[in-house]
Amino acid sequence: MKQTILIHGRPDEDEFLNPNIPSPSNAHWFPWIQKQLAMQGEIAQSLEFPFVDYQPDWNGWVSVIENFKIDPETTLVGNSTGGGFILRYLSENPTLAPVKVILVAPWIDPEHELSNGFFDFTIDEKISERTEIHVFVSDDDMEMILKSFDVIKKKFPNATYHEYSGREHFCTPEFPELLEILK
Repeated sequence: MKQTILIHGRPDEDEFLNPNIPSPSNAHWFPWIQKQLAMQGEIAQSLEFPFVDYQPDWNGWVSVIENFKIDPETTLVGNSTGGGFILRYLSENPTLAPVKVILVAPWIDPEHELSNGFFDFTIDEKISERTEIHVFVSDDDMEMILKSFDVIKKKFPNATYHEYSGREHFCTPEFPELLEILK
């Protein structure tokens, strides 16, 4: 059965602990995309990780995604840290072949800011042989995102790149360009 799994990014500590700010899976465009897909009769899951998101725990994130079947009818969408998580997860699980992987402002920690090993991996360049890859980036995003984008672009020269100006980190309530790729 066709499904889309949405994986959020990493909020900072103040954002995560503020009860007046939605949880990461309910922030920005995530609820809008999930609703649009549901109205089309598709299953869409926006995952929430029970471990401290601002200091992501690799094993904790893996334990969440392993509750879902990733098969050739699955699309994985990752925003920021979620995009990096998808790349590591697929790099470490070479038998997984989702129909599509969409990375929105992906972060793979090229400057090694996290000290907990979350991004200690080598990108498997063969991921692009198993799935269709789309990457969204804006030229005014954070430097760490632009550096991650450069690494990803070298690893996957045949991916489809959606490059924008003035979209920063894609923290908008709607994201019609992403919806088009998901259709």
